[in-house]
Amino acid sequence: FHPQRASVLLPHVFDALQRNANGHWNHNVEAMSQSILKMYQEEDMVTFENCEREVRDREASRQTDRSAAEARWAALAADAGVEPMQGPPLPPPLPICGDRDPRVC
Repeated sequence: FHPQRASVLLPHVFDALQRNANGHWNHNVEAMSQSILKMYQEEDMVTFENCEREVRDREASRQTDRSAAEARWAALAADAGVEPMQGPPLPPPLPICGDRDPRVC
């Protein structure tokens, strides 16, 4: 990571660096990410702020998309006359031995 190449490199690695700098399980990775971000911030503040803005905009867009998807699913559930599911989908039920071929059980 060379500071003079910030305008080329930073847009590609900023999101990962920021995620790692804000709570990576490995302290060394977290500290190194914070150091690299600080170096780029001091070297090229304009590119750093642009990257920061892009990450915020992407996250806002993801949140909007997520909310829209939840609203669509709720509308579909309402049209079907069922309660929308909360949480992850349930796995398919296991066969009951008396209802099927006993070789399956």
